Amino acid sequence: IAERAARCRLAGNEDVAETFAALAESFDHLGATRDASRCRHAFRSTGAVAPSRRGRRGYGDELSPRERDVARLLAAGHTNREIAEVLFLSRRTVEQHVASVLRKLKVRSRNELAGLRSA
Repeated sequence: IAERAARCRLAGNEDVAETFAALAESFDHLGATRDASRCRHAFRSTGAVAPSRRGRRGYGDELSPRERDVARLLAAGHTNREIAEVLFLSRRTVEQHVASVLRKLKVRSRNELAGLRSA
């Protein structure tokens, strides 16, 4: 019923893009993929653009699971090389994780991180 009402409003040149987006999400939640696809098509026909949901999940200021692993090993006093060997990562990847861990935990050094973990 809501979809039919939105289509009527669309025919009357009303802005219903958000309605179709919400309907598509509801249909997805219910597992009605064809209905969701139909609503997404109607959404796009309004000229609206949805932000891409592709890509990896962002963790914001929280540590990712891999960053938690790196933080745990850092706090235990391991070097980047040792962490790379334990986690089967390149040293460059470990360097990036270390920088991210320190930034997200708002610490300036490995020693400061070790102090956080022991407190």
